[in-house]
Amino acid sequence: MSYYLAMGLTREPFSNSPDPDMLYRSRTHLECLQHMEIGVRLRRGLNVVLGAVGAGKTTLARELTRVLGADGDIEAYLLDDPACASTTDLLLSILTLFGLDAASMWRDPMILKEVVKAELARRSGEQGRTVALIIDEGQKITPDCLELLRELLNFETATHKLLQIVIFAQSEFEETLAARPNLDDRVNYRYRLECLNRAETARMIETRLARCAPDGETPGVFTPAALRRIHRRTGGHPRKIVRLCHLSMLLAVGFGKARVSWWLVGRAEREAAGGRSLLSRLPRWPRAPRLAVAGAACAGLVLVLSLAAPGLPGLPALPDLSRLAQDAVSRLDALLAAPTPPAAPSSPSAPQAQALYAPELAGVVSTEPQVPARPESPASPAADVAAVPAVSAPLAPRAASVVHAPPANPTALEGLGASLALSAAALPAEPAAAETTRIGRAVALETAAPATAAAVKTSAVAPAAPETLGQSVVRSGWAVTRQAARLYGNGGRAVMARLAKANPGVNFDRVRAGDTLVFPAIPAAPLEAGQCLVKVAAVASLDEGFAYLGRHAGADMNLSLYCTYAPATGLRYDIVLGSLFGDRASAEAALAELPRELASRASIVSGYGPDAVAFTDLGPWPGLRGGPKMAGPAGGSQDTKQRMVVSEAARP
Repeated sequence: MSYYLAMGLTREPFSNSPDPDMLYRSRTHLECLQHMEIGVRLRRGLNVVLGAVGAGKTTLARELTRVLGADGDIEAYLLDDPACASTTDLLLSILTLFGLDAASMWRDPMILKEVVKAELARRSGEQGRTVALIIDEGQKITPDCLELLRELLNFETATHKLLQIVIFAQSEFEETLAARPNLDDRVNYRYRLECLNRAETARMIETRLARCAPDGETPGVFTPAALRRIHRRTGGHPRKIVRLCHLSMLLAVGFGKARVSWWLVGRAEREAAGGRSLLSRLPRWPRAPRLAVAGAACAGLVLVLSLAAPGLPGLPALPDLSRLAQDAVSRLDALLAAPTPPAAPSSPSAPQAQALYAPELAGVVSTEPQVPARPESPASPAADVAAVPAVSAPLAPRAASVVHAPPANPTALEGLGASLALSAAALPAEPAAAETTRIGRAVALETAAPATAAAVKTSAVAPAAPETLGQSVVRSGWAVTRQAARLYGNGGRAVMARLAKANPGVNFDRVRAGDTLVFPAIPAAPLEAGQCLVKVAAVASLDEGFAYLGRHAGADMNLSLYCTYAPATGLRYDIVLGSLFGDRASAEAALAELPRELASRASIVSGYGPDAVAFTDLGPWPGLRGGPKMAGPAGGSQDTKQRMVVSEAARP
C-alpha cells in the first residue's frame, strides 16, 4: 500500500514530477504567469524567466504552455531540452514540434531556416494565429543556438513578430545574456522568481494536500510547528519543500503517526543529508588515541586520590564515607522516632515546606502510629551534615503525620540514598529556596523503621487552555471579518488585530479563497446563570464548522460557532443559534421554529461546566445601539424573530 493511502489521500501530494495540477500559485508564480501571458498575447517577441535551482521553473513552463494552449488562437509548443549540438538540430526540433516531417528534410541550416520562416508566415500571417515557443532549461542553450534564436526573432511583419519565445533558465543565464548585447536588448520582460515566505510555504503544502484529499478539504497532516520548521530548513525553495515533506510523511507512516510533528521534520532532514547529524560530520579523533587519552585521564585521577592524605600539603584529606553514611542513618532513625511537638494552628511552616519540596503530595499522609523516641547517638563529625530541624503536621492521638518527599527519579531508593532523601525532606521551608528547588515526580520511599511508611500519590495537573482554536480555509464568498464574526461573535478591529498577530506574513487585504488562516483563542465571557443556547450540531474541527455554516448560509436563520474548552473534554465546536436566551422557555420556543431536519437534532445547553472556558461572545455587538443580543421571554416569539434578524443584519 502506498504511504499516502495511509494518510487518507488519493494520490501522492509531494511528487517530484513537474505536475501543473499541483502548482500553488504564490505571489511570485502568479505574477510570472501573468507577465509571460501578456507578453505572448501582445506578440512582444522574447521574454525571460530567471530563478534558482528548484524554484519551480519547469512546472511554470508547463503551466504556461497549458494556459496558452487553451486559447484557440494561440499555438504553444514546449521545448524541454534545448541542449542541441548544432543549429541544425535545433531547427529540426522546432520543425518536429510544428508537426512537420523533419527526417525527410535537408540538413542544410539555411534551407531549414527558410522552411521555419515560411511555416511561421503561414500560421501567423495567413491564419492569424500566435505561435509561442516555450523553452525550459535555457542555461543549456549553446552560443550558436542563441544566435539562431536571435535570427528567428527577426522574422516579423510590420505590426508584430512571427514567433514568440519564452525562456525559463537558471540565474546564471543572465550573465550569458549580458555577454550578448544584441540579444539582451531584445528581451521584452525579464522576471526573477523569488522564494516563498513562511505563510506561502504553509499554503503551498496545504494546497497540495487538499488537491489529493478525497473531499477537497485540507487534512491536518502537518502541525503548525512542523510547517514553521519546514520553511526554516528549506528557505522557501519549492523543490526542497516537496522533498522534505515527502520524507516527513514517509517517516510518519513508518512510525505510525497520524500527523507530522516538528521532531519528524528534523529526523527527515537528517536522513535527507545522508542519515548523519551535524555533529557526526565534524572531524573526530581515531578510536585508539581517544581510548588512550581517556585511560591516561583515569589513571591520573586514581593517582591523585591515592596520594590525598592529611600530611600532604596542597591536597585536602578525603572524608570517611562509610562513617558519614552510618552517622546519617543513625540521625535519620532519631528523627523518625522523636515525638512531634504540636504546632500552632497559625504557623505556616508545614504547609510552606510541603508546597516547596513536594507540592504533588499535598494531603497525602501516613496512617501508621508514631514510634516512641529513642535516645540519640553521640555527636559525630558528620552530625552537622544530617542535623536538620524537622517540620511536620500537628500530632493528634493516632493521627496521621505528613511525610514530605523531595524530588527524585521515578525509581525506588534504597539504603543510604533513601536515608539522605528523607533527611532532606525534613528541612524547613525558606523563601529563597523556592526559586532554586526542582520539582520532580514523587516516588515511594521505604526506610529501615518497620512501623513507618509514606503513601505517595501524584496529582494530575490540568492542561492549560490552547493558544489557537485551529485553522481553516477561507471560503469562496466569505470575508475574513465574516468568519471572525461567526467564530468570536464579532469581527471588529480588536479581533482582526489578534488574527493578524496569529498569522504573521499574511496580508489581509489580499486574502483569497483557499488560503489557510490560524484562529487564535480569545477568551470570552461564559454563560451566566439562567442563560441558554440552542445547539444545532457538533463538529470535530474549526474547518468543519465553517463548512457547516456555509452549507446552511441560505437558510432563514442565524447560526454561529460556539467554541469552549475544558480539561476533561478539550476543545468543543458547537453550531448554535446566534442569540443568547434569558430562560429555557425562550430557547424552547426558538427551537420549535427551526426547520424539521435541524430541530430533530437540536438541544438546549445551559452550561459547559465550571472549569470550561468560552471563546465565543454572543453578548452585545460592538457599535450596536440597544440591549444585548439576547432573546426575550417565551411569550414573545415574534420578538425573538426580530432580535434574530437584527443580529443577522449586524454581522459583516
